[in-house]
Amino acid sequence: FPVTILEDQFNWIMDQIRTWKTEFPQAHYPKIMLVKRLLTTKEVFRLHLTGDCYVCTSRGEGWCIPASEAMLMGKPVVGIDQTGIFDYLNKDLYLPCKTTQSKIKDSPQVRYYKSPQKWLDINKQDLSKQLLWIYNNRKEASELGKKGAEFVENNFNYWTVGTKMRERIEQILKFI
Repeated sequence: FPVTILEDQFNWIMDQIRTWKTEFPQAHYPKIMLVKRLLTTKEVFRLHLTGDCYVCTSRGEGWCIPASEAMLMGKPVVGIDQTGIFDYLNKDLYLPCKTTQSKIKDSPQVRYYKSPQKWLDINKQDLSKQLLWIYNNRKEASELGKKGAEFVENNFNYWTVGTKMRERIEQILKFI
C-alpha cells in the first residue's frame, strides 16, 4: 500500500481511540501500542511475551501464525470459533468467540476482498466475556496458556505435520 494510505489508516485509528475515550470516560485506560512499521521476529516474540493474552479477531483469512506463536509462548488465546488454526484446536485449548457471517463491503484500501464474498464478524459480547474471564482468572488463564503451548509444540511441529503430509501424499499416490 502507498504510505499515504498507511498514514491515513493510522490517523483513523487514533481518531477512533480519541472518540472512544470521549464516549467512555474513565480514570485510566489500558496501554495501547500502535506500530507503523513491520516488526522484526524478535520484536514480535517480545510483544507476545509482554502481553497477558493474544486476541485474534480475524475474519477467517487463514492459519493465523501469530496465534500459534502466542500459544507456543504460553499465552491464552481468544479467537474466532472457526477457520484457520481454530479448526485444529479443541475448544478447551483457547477461548472461542461466536461469529456470524456477513457480506464483505468493497473497500478501496483492501483490493482482495470484494462483494459478494463473505467473512466472519466476531460477537463483541462474547469477546468481552472472554477477556473479562482472563482478567478475573489469571491463574486459570495461565494454565490454559501452558496447555496450549504443549499442544502446539506436540502437534504443529515439523515432524508431526511433515509425517501427516507424507502419509496423505502416499495415500493419493496409490490412486494415481
